[in-house]
Amino acid sequence: MRSNQTRKKIRMLAFLHLAITWGFAFGQANISGTATLSLVDGGTDCNGAVSLVEVHADVTGLSGDGGMAGINAFVLKFNLNNGNLFSIARPANSPIPFDMVYTQKSLVGSQDSVTVIGWAADSQAPNGSYHLLTLQFAGAAGSVGISIDGVESNLASKFIGGFGPDAISLQTPPAAIFMVPDPISFHPLQALPFWLDESSFYDLVPSGRIDMLDFVKLVTCTE
Repeated sequence: MRSNQTRKKIRMLAFLHLAITWGFAFGQANISGTATLSLVDGGTDCNGAVSLVEVHADVTGLSGDGGMAGINAFVLKFNLNNGNLFSIARPANSPIPFDMVYTQKSLVGSQDSVTVIGWAADSQAPNGSYHLLTLQFAGAAGSVGISIDGVESNLASKFIGGFGPDAISLQTPPAAIFMVPDPISFHPLQALPFWLDESSFYDLVPSGRIDMLDFVKLVTCTE
């Protein structure tokens, strides 16, 4: 069962966002069925310096008041066996973009858990599979164990005519272990001499030349 605290948190988040964005709205309620969460190995990024774990939610076939179900918000708590390897949480924006906040990195290391909150206001959110976010790990070679806390995690329905928003029941995946690669030292100052020149090491957004996109990605790689 989902905790009352989590339900209140996701309802408050959704209503506050709507109050700012639309002024007033109602959300889809009475969602039948269960959404399935999954953890997917996203491989590496940043020339092999970081490990990626994708977080997916599937609401295919679920329906509620007003039609087929879609996701407009989520609260996901991830328990880690080594929080010090956590780097950042990246928005995935597939199939819709979510605004997102998550636990401060220093706290993740001390409490071995990270909570990610995402929200959108999209009455056309589709019924299907969502790539909600991607967790990034780096810092030391080894492995990280990840599980999704089924009590403190929840999904919320999209905003259409009806009542709500309402929580969508979810099924969490088994805990999984993902490998973290050897750390690679990136530094913006070392990349500057290659500006508008070629460098396979700093060509993080492959284009043949080092440009602003590579420097933006470099920030992500060094978090």
